[in-house]
Amino acid sequence: MTTARAPRSTAGGLHAAMRGASLRARVLVAATLLVAMTCLVTGVVGTALLRGYLLGRSDAQLRDFAHIAARIARQARACRRRRLSGGRRCPRSSS
Repeated sequence: MTTARAPRSTAGGLHAAMRGASLRARVLVAATLLVAMTCLVTGVVGTALLRGYLLGRSDAQLRDFAHIAARIARQARACRRRRLSGGRRCPRSSS
């Protein structure tokens, strides 16, 4: 009668597989894992920082646009009031 073995965890299986490996292979695997972890952390941190920077830039552009649009709207209202009151004519835009 055969008994079923419980599945090994990945870490336990890796440890068992590396037990008989040479020092060179173990160092190579450790270095590869460190490089992979470094790339992962760098990517996550870089993405978070770049996202924050780009959101800040687009917020600033939208604020600038809102100020310009508000100024143009104020000028248009003032021009319309002058025209209705019979005052001097408003300049026409060149576009």
